[in-house]
Amino acid sequence: QGVAEAQVFSAANLTDAQKTDFAKSLARLTGKTVDATYFVDPDLLGGALVRVGDTIYDGSLRHSLGQLRARLAVE
Repeated sequence: QGVAEAQVFSAANLTDAQKTDFAKSLARLTGKTVDATYFVDPDLLGGALVRVGDTIYDGSLRHSLGQLRARLAVE
């Protein structure tokens, strides 16, 4: 129906401008209008984790550090 529900988990409260930016970015990614619900997850070090349906977009600091660690271990 052209609307996707999303859950956005962030380390801290987001401003209205940040929420608008998230909604626009998610709309571009999904090609749908996004109805987002925002949560604060104190376990996140920074960044955000977004769940849209079965898809998870992990932009958390923990995930980024894990990827960096894996790349450095290969080199």
